[in-house]
Amino acid sequence: MRTCVVAFILSIVAFVAGCAYFPHTSIYWGGFELGAAGDAELLWDGEASGGAKTLTVTHPTIAPGGFARVTNRDTGRALIARVIAQGADADTSRISAGAAARLGIGQDDRSSGYVEEIVAQVGPASWYGKAFHGRPTASGETYDQNAMTAAHRFLPFGTWVRITAEATGRSAVARINDRGGFIKGRVIDVSKRVAERVGFRDRGIAIVRVEALRDR
Repeated sequence: MRTCVVAFILSIVAFVAGCAYFPHTSIYWGGFELGAAGDAELLWDGEASGGAKTLTVTHPTIAPGGFARVTNRDTGRALIARVIAQGADADTSRISAGAAARLGIGQDDRSSGYVEEIVAQVGPASWYGKAFHGRPTASGETYDQNAMTAAHRFLPFGTWVRITAEATGRSAVARINDRGGFIKGRVIDVSKRVAERVGFRDRGIAIVRVEALRDR
């Protein structure tokens, strides 16, 4: 019992020390860096914006392939949507049926909202290796700890991301092929190889900036 208590205390000390190491945690902790955006009329667009099970949006200025945080001012609900097209109306964003349902907008309803482009995510990243090597990922691929891959909560499989460790300034490009980062505040889980490239394999966790790349 005494050994367990000592181990628990040491783990708490290590956690606190690790948090003290992280730069900029008071600015972004598992949050988003947001670009220019503004008010918009949110319209239900059904199949035209991706169907009932997808979270997509059109926007007059955000380029297709990007991501946006869409907020329904009437309900206070918000979600992350993939931008699939640039709309013609500067004050209108059309959302998929799936996004409309999540935001509380019916097929015949209109709502005022706010659309903000996601420039990057900033927050803690961790890596996973041997224990998962050779096991299937959420995309169906076999996990390879030596490949340049990563797990993300909502980015589509196949998306390429640039991951930059704030402490080292080192970057690596990885492909999303798994779901993860489910610990509260965690933005991404990367392979052992990615952690080596950006310089936090030995520490196990680091504050990173994650940018989705439109082309690769």
